[in-house]
Amino acid sequence: MQRSQVKFLYLNLGHFLDHLFMLVFASVAALRLTDEWGMSYASLVPYATPGFIAFGVCAVLAGWIADKWSREGMMVIFFIGIGISSILTGIADTPLQIALGLTLIGIFAAIYHPVGLAMVVHGRTRTGIPIAVNGVSSFDNTRCLVLDFYR
Repeated sequence: MQRSQVKFLYLNLGHFLDHLFMLVFASVAALRLTDEWGMSYASLVPYATPGFIAFGVCAVLAGWIADKWSREGMMVIFFIGIGISSILTGIADTPLQIALGLTLIGIFAAIYHPVGLAMVVHGRTRTGIPIAVNGVSSFDNTRCLVLDFYR
């Protein structure tokens, strides 16, 4: 496998993880917590909201840093940051810890779209297929994984 193929594989994996962690922890895990913590789903939604806000707002900052510093460096930060923050969220014992963990996930997940997608199309004259493959690697696989989890 060539270096460019390995890089593309990691970018697709990153896109999958980006959507998986934003979706699973903010919605699927919250559904499970309704049983464990005896809270309604509606009462858990406010704890997920800061993560979604961070996901949107921090994307601008992530893109700016990548342009000023390094796209590859930002992707390393993405993988390490989303890994550590997902572990912290997974071991959370209180709703406040969940909220802090989801916010961290949102901050690190915000890196992927402005940085990873720029890397997917960088240097290519034909960008349609690489973007399509990258999109399929995130949405369909994440959705199927989540649906299989609940079957």
